[in-house]
Amino acid sequence: ELSEAAVTPIRYGGDEFTVLMPNTPYDQALKTANTLMARGEKHVIKDTVASLSAGVATRTSLDETLQSTWIRAEQNMYAIKRTYHKNTAAGT
Repeated sequence: ELSEAAVTPIRYGGDEFTVLMPNTPYDQALKTANTLMARGEKHVIKDTVASLSAGVATRTSLDETLQSTWIRAEQNMYAIKRTYHKNTAAGT
């Protein structure tokens, strides 16, 4: 519902998820990440508000592996977590 592209959410850790958005331009991926975070932070569970962080990266070359793109997204996420504790960090 947040994107016209086919998206694939993947849970890869206890509370960590990856969302693959093939053929999605960088600016749309960033917008989708921000929307997901805004929606998630509206949920309160037992008086606890969710704190969400996201990293966004786009594959800019066919020579780049999915793994290296994912690593850049994760690095962007941890960079913003260190700086602001929550938010979206983006990089192409």
